[in-house]
Amino acid sequence: MEQPLERVTAVVLAGGHLEERLAQVVAVKHKAWIPLGGRLMVERVLDALDGCPRVNHRVLVANAADVPDSVRRRVDALAAPGEKLLDSLESGVNAVQGKTDAILAIPCDMPFLEPASLDDFLDRCARRPAEIWYSFVRREVSEERYPGLRHTWVQMKDGTFCGGGLMLFRPYMLARARALMARLANARKYPWKLAGLLGPKIIFKLIIKRLAIAEAEERMSLLLGGAAAGVESPCPDVGFNVDAPEELLTARVLVGETA
Repeated sequence: MEQPLERVTAVVLAGGHLEERLAQVVAVKHKAWIPLGGRLMVERVLDALDGCPRVNHRVLVANAADVPDSVRRRVDALAAPGEKLLDSLESGVNAVQGKTDAILAIPCDMPFLEPASLDDFLDRCARRPAEIWYSFVRREVSEERYPGLRHTWVQMKDGTFCGGGLMLFRPYMLARARALMARLANARKYPWKLAGLLGPKIIFKLIIKRLAIAEAEERMSLLLGGAAAGVESPCPDVGFNVDAPEELLTARVLVGETA
């Protein structure tokens, strides 16, 4: 049964610090402001949102002093970034003031994101009864369009995947995610605690590459106290993020920049 997603707010994450290796090759404070093919990186994400009418509100999480007028005019609200990702998400959610069914979290470094990919992701989410949805892309799909693109690949029973840049969640799930992250942080130095939290069966199956997506969803739902769904995207642009100079170089080549 499809879930109502009539009011979707996009929270575009454009705050925080530039990754150390990227900072060595670009002269901007944040990758949102990296020029690429005559457009700022974040403008390319906003272009994709322009073609997705199902997203009816936009919040940009960024330092207000850094936001050029050309970008400011294209969003409904600005929110200050936090020290950590969840802090920035919370800031973006607070700017919505509760007037949304779901939050679509998008990083600013998805230079090839297409409107059709956003629509496809939202369609797939609507068909999965859940409270938080996370995108991922199959290795074969990514490499067909972007051969050799660097990713952190995870081999599951169902195939080999990388995480996608899109996440959708009901606003109340943010507090639950924060509580879970705190539990994981407290357990990270103690293998027995981590095993107790994730479950030894889950860890063992992940190690031997036999963990099924459905099993991971079930365990994450239990940990979050709300239904979690992994959403496989057939769109390779959903898995293209610029986290290092290598991805930036690839992106520049793809837009025809040679320098």
